[in-house]
Amino acid sequence: MEETFQHILNKGLENKFLKLDGNGEVFGTEKLLYKDTRNLRKKNEFLYHANQLTYHKPELDKILLSLT
Repeated sequence: MEETFQHILNKGLENKFLKLDGNGEVFGTEKLLYKDTRNLRKKNEFLYHANQLTYHKPELDKILLSLT
């Protein structure tokens, strides 16, 4: 999981979709904002997956709690 996160983070930083502040916090840049959500996955894979994770977060939290 950590390796996947680092890969996504590195790609986001390379393509200037993400930026790091001095404290190591990750922020999105203007490139992440799209008015048109049609074909969002093709245009901006990072935002697409962020939206998917946000949508499924309650269910993922339940699964994580059941594993502990």
